Amino acid sequence: MRDIRKLTNAAKKIGNGEPVLRLRINREDEIGQLARTFNEMEHNLRIDKLTAVFNRESLLAQIRFLKRRPNQGPLEKTQFALLFIDLDEFKGINDHYGHDAGDQFLITVAARLKTAVRTTDVVGRYGGDEFVVLLKDVGAVSDVTAAEEKIRSIVEAPMTLQKHSVNVGVSIGWAMFPQDGRDADALMKVADSRMFDSKKDARRRADRLYRSGPREIFQPNSTPPPIVNSKLFR
Repeated sequence: MRDIRKLTNAAKKIGNGEPVLRLRINREDEIGQLARTFNEMEHNLRIDKLTAVFNRESLLAQIRFLKRRPNQGPLEKTQFALLFIDLDEFKGINDHYGHDAGDQFLITVAARLKTAVRTTDVVGRYGGDEFVVLLKDVGAVSDVTAAEEKIRSIVEAPMTLQKHSVNVGVSIGWAMFPQDGRDADALMKVADSRMFDSKKDARRRADRLYRSGPREIFQPNSTPPPIVNSKLFR
């Protein structure tokens, strides 16, 4: 009965958008087969096939779950933040090196994003070359900006594709719950707007660099930006 309850509770969590740990039911009977099938279905349902991070629907479900989550105590932080990440000039990677190299680039970016955040945070692919990071239990804007700068410094490091060192910058916009919105649509709209502003700033910087002298495309930045001081992201 205990293993059946595990399966039932896991199914309920998926329906609520809650994170679900892999079921560890080591049996050779029908219940064990059901658990193995459940694990496989859960993985296919929630994970992006290319990058092995959460997919769009799973991200939205987890945002809805975080929004509904009650306070656990007087010291529990109820805020969370959403970072919307777009890869600058990614189309140039596909056009210059081919789609296989572009896929490898996305896989590497996804892996780097997971190393840039805490294990309690969520990394997902929103679509194409867009990613979303959910930062749980953040208490201040400084925590969000610290995470943003850490992500930039890690993702924008040089990457080797087909024996060439390449780098595509990232444009990042963020939104905090509940200050910037109380549902996924509102939060995504604010984060997307800030991301677009970031992209415009990057283009202006690129234009200034181009006017100051020729540069090879897809070259890494000379130095990563400084990390904002934060106890959560160091």
